[in-house]
Amino acid sequence: MLPALPFAQYRFLFQATDPVSLPAFADPLWRSVFGLALHRLTCIGGGRDCRSCGLHSRCAFFLLTRSGLAPSHDESGLAASMRDLPVPLIFHSQVRDFTLRVPAGATFAARLVLVGSGNDLLEAVIRAMALAGDLGLGRRRARFRLQEVSCCGPQSLSVLIKTDQVQSPPVSGEPVPPMPARLRITLATPWLLADTPKNRSMDTPEKLAALLLMQIVRRVSLMQQCYTPAPLDCDFRDLKEQAGRISLCEVDITGRQSYAPGKGKKKFIAVRGTFILDMTGSEAIWPFLWLGRHLHAGKQAAHGYGRYFLNGIDPIQRKSIPSLTQHERTFHEAT
Repeated sequence: MLPALPFAQYRFLFQATDPVSLPAFADPLWRSVFGLALHRLTCIGGGRDCRSCGLHSRCAFFLLTRSGLAPSHDESGLAASMRDLPVPLIFHSQVRDFTLRVPAGATFAARLVLVGSGNDLLEAVIRAMALAGDLGLGRRRARFRLQEVSCCGPQSLSVLIKTDQVQSPPVSGEPVPPMPARLRITLATPWLLADTPKNRSMDTPEKLAALLLMQIVRRVSLMQQCYTPAPLDCDFRDLKEQAGRISLCEVDITGRQSYAPGKGKKKFIAVRGTFILDMTGSEAIWPFLWLGRHLHAGKQAAHGYGRYFLNGIDPIQRKSIPSLTQHERTFHEAT
C-alpha cells in the first residue's frame, strides 16, 4: 500500500509595523513565537507539564506542539511504542542566503504545512499567528500585522482569509510523479541526528544515506497513521533492505558534531550537503521521498530542520527534470 497523505500548505502574509529582521533560516524563530502565542491563547491549566493536564486531549497547543496526538487515538504499529509522536504542523518558510530586513509598512510571509486532521485546528493556528504579530519577533520584539492567509496549491494561491472572512482549506493528497533513474537529494536545512557514539561512528556515506531514507519513510508512515483514517500497511523490513541497497552515484556532505540549535538546547550532529542516488529497483521508496519533502526528516523537523529538495536527473544527458521541482517553486513564490 502506497502512502496517500492529505495535507495543506499555507502562506501567512504580514505587514511590518516595526522594522523586522528575519534570519536566513527563520523557521525556528517562527516556531518559537508561534508556540508562545498558541500557549497564551489556549492554555487554561497554567502548568508546564502538558501530559499531566486533564485537558490536553482537546488542547490545540498540546496537539500541535507537543505529542501531536490525542490519547483517545487508537495507536498501533510504529506509533504504539513511541512516547513522542510527530506533530502535524511543520514550518516551511523560504530559506535564503541572507538576513531579510523588512522596513516598516512592507510585507513579508511565513509558511507552514498542516497534515491530515491537523487542518481541523487551522482556526487556532491563524489566531496564534495573528497574536504572534503583537508579541513581536526577535530580541527587539518587532511587531507586525496579519494581512492574509492563503492555501498554496500546485499552481496558484487560494485566499482563505482576508480581514475577518475565513474559507475552508482544500486538503488532499499529492500525485506522485514517475520515479527518475537518478535522484539528487539536497539538504536545504541541517538534518539533525542524535549526537550518540553510534551516529558519530557511522563510517560510510552509504549508511548515512540509508539512515536518511528510512527516517523519511518512518516519518511519512507515522503522519499517515496518526492523522488519517487509513494507516499504512507496509513491509518496513523490505523498505529498509531497499534503502540499504540504493547506490550512491555522488556524495558531497559535511557533518558538524555537538551542534546546538539554540541556547541551552540538546546537542546534535548536523548534516548538510547533497546525495545523488541510483533509484533502480527502489520504486517502493520513491513515494515516501516525494511526500517527505513537506515533512522533513530527523530531529526537530517541525522547526524546519531536515528539509530537503529533490531533482530528478536524466542518466544520459544529466539534466535536471523540471517537473520534480515545480511544486517547490510554486510554494516559494515571492512574498
